[in-house]
Amino acid sequence: MSISRTLKLIEASHTGSAALDATIAEVLDLDPAPYTRSLDAAMRLVPEGWSIAHLSQRTDGRGRISGWTADLFRPNLAVLPDAPARLMPSAPLALATASFRALVEHAQAA
Repeated sequence: MSISRTLKLIEASHTGSAALDATIAEVLDLDPAPYTRSLDAAMRLVPEGWSIAHLSQRTDGRGRISGWTADLFRPNLAVLPDAPARLMPSAPLALATASFRALVEHAQAA
């Protein structure tokens, strides 16, 4: 499976799962870990040379959580990419999404 196809699977996910974690591990040739269910494991997906610009929880203005967003950046970039962070149901999924978006961007630039 490709990185861009895996990104689409992550973005479509409503919850982390062992099956999605296994797909991520296979695509990136990593050891199995709960990448979509654990923030610690999701942090290992951040590509080398990238940093977390923000990881934040969004609310609906009435105190209810509406989701999570994450954006990554490379320190050598003056500005963040224009693509807005995708609202995801959990912090690990938000960080996994941002990490795979960075990988797709890197592949397209190469």
